[in-house]
Amino acid sequence: MVPGGYKRYPDFTYVQGAADDEESWSHGLNSRQFWAHTERFLDCSDDNQVLEIIREMVRTEPVEQSISDISPIGSTGLSLGVGFSSGDYPVIICGKEGESANKILYLNFPPKIKPVVALTERIFPDAVTFALKHGILRNSSLTILATNASRFALDLSVGVTLVLLSLFFNDSGSFPSQI
Repeated sequence: MVPGGYKRYPDFTYVQGAADDEESWSHGLNSRQFWAHTERFLDCSDDNQVLEIIREMVRTEPVEQSISDISPIGSTGLSLGVGFSSGDYPVIICGKEGESANKILYLNFPPKIKPVVALTERIFPDAVTFALKHGILRNSSLTILATNASRFALDLSVGVTLVLLSLFFNDSGSFPSQI
């Protein structure tokens, strides 16, 4: 709870300091636990009640280590998520080294290369080539996964997804006619 530390807008409430650094304030609570118990949190009247609920959840609810949380992006055929792939469909896996195969592309920063150079000269071109090979222009399905919820893997997967969306789709999620 942040008494007096928020501002309400028509579609959301902004809470000062509640950005993307959940590891510093979540006390081990994950997003699935939060959303499953939202009403309990809203019924709290002070910080101590919130902390007690979080401690109880973290202590009693086991966290699945192999959770896959994948969401489709509109009608683009692209999906973005965190988890693991069965390899039955084309997937780009970010944040893990591995031997890329026909339907799997592993993307990670190579050692001793500046991140900007790695992104522009290796990672993004490899992702675009893979997407073209697997039919992004024919609206085929393609999933971009972060291997875990680390900031590094998440940022890389979101960056790759944004590059593909920017190159191959317009604002409504369809292919521009000039491609």
